[in-house]
Amino acid sequence: MPNSNLSQARVFYASEFGEIDLPLGELVRDDGSIDLAPSAKRYFDVRQRSGQIRLFAKGYVGAFQIHPSIVVVVQSKAGAQSIARLLTGDRQSLAHLEDEIRSYGHDRATRVQPFEILLWQFLKACEAVISEGLWQPYRRTTRAGPRPAGRWNFAGTARRFFSHGTFHKAVTNVFLRDANTFSNLILKQAIHVALSYRGLVSGVFSAQQEEVLFTMADLLDSLPTGNLIVAQQEVKELLSEGKIPESRGFYAVALPIALKILAGTTPDIQSLGRISDVASFAVSMEDLFEGYLLRVLKDRVGVSQEGLWVEDGNKEGKKTFYEDREEPLMEPDIRIHSAEAPPLIIDSKYKPRYSAEDRYQVVSYALGYDAEQAVLVLPRMFERSGLRYIGKVRGSAGPMLHEYYFDLRADDAEKEEEKFAKAMMSLVTKDQLWQRQSMTASTCVQI
Repeated sequence: MPNSNLSQARVFYASEFGEIDLPLGELVRDDGSIDLAPSAKRYFDVRQRSGQIRLFAKGYVGAFQIHPSIVVVVQSKAGAQSIARLLTGDRQSLAHLEDEIRSYGHDRATRVQPFEILLWQFLKACEAVISEGLWQPYRRTTRAGPRPAGRWNFAGTARRFFSHGTFHKAVTNVFLRDANTFSNLILKQAIHVALSYRGLVSGVFSAQQEEVLFTMADLLDSLPTGNLIVAQQEVKELLSEGKIPESRGFYAVALPIALKILAGTTPDIQSLGRISDVASFAVSMEDLFEGYLLRVLKDRVGVSQEGLWVEDGNKEGKKTFYEDREEPLMEPDIRIHSAEAPPLIIDSKYKPRYSAEDRYQVVSYALGYDAEQAVLVLPRMFERSGLRYIGKVRGSAGPMLHEYYFDLRADDAEKEEEKFAKAMMSLVTKDQLWQRQSMTASTCVQI
């Protein structure tokens, strides 16, 4: 699909899990086939009805250029405050984001996009980069000549000069600061995306944010553009291995956000190994919702309840499905365990309604972990928020299944988080666990 300027494209709006009709005439090629970007089917279910193309939005929000002349903007149903919470685990940054949202007024806040908040968060992190300076690690280079500066390199001098009878020249090692790093490349590309988005949506940044944006663009402008895919891999390893020096700790804040921004670009653009002049943005609400619930429980359960541990089931909490095979792995979203009670298995699904397969999945995890309690967490769409007991799965080892509906649109987000954490603790704390078992042991459910 050829690149085009997003600011010249027609923009259609839809809400997450909603539907939208597009004019068929603009999307049909001469041979009768539908001209849509390959990535469109990742973010939408596409159907043709009554002379129109109908798109059904999946669990992504953002701006999607699905055709050279058409952009579909999918807006989140969650409140702006909740979106900010989904995107950040840092309380200081969170307060900043909520202030930024409120500064746009009520109408603007109700239409704010998760990607915009991610960009605001990134620019806030870039303030430290501007004040402290770019990370420029030392790189070793060699110099040669009659009187080169630096530390004498005996082996290099002997090989290059002495072996040829030249004794008035030498090779030295010099350590110079170099800003041309994978880390700075990631920051540069994220700034480029922010500039592109600014061209798409007017008024998205405040005057202070624009000053940060243009200052960063000037700082990074002279750096060469490298392979983005390689840079992303290198920076992910750098972060996971904790190799960012303490003196440049602010990079550990800015880089993960930059990676999220770049991960939001469409696969068509990613496959080029660079960011093109036209950027579409996709934010997976499924991933954000899962990470948000994990942070809420780690922040609250670990502090308020000694003897309970919250683990990421995709990392430290995962285990093999079979006893005698290494694959496949079981990776529930969250595992809470203690020394005194069986673990609690939590799996989140960002969708309007659960399916039978969702229940089968969380129950299979619970059986594999010898858990007596399993919870399927969904965002509240229609039901009342809170914990709902479904029933006990048949069999002596059958877990008790629950559902929890988390209200992302709650007026008091702190209260909703506290309510969720307390409900989860009630299922894994020994005394309350025994009480619940006594009340429900005679109830079984067919899934």
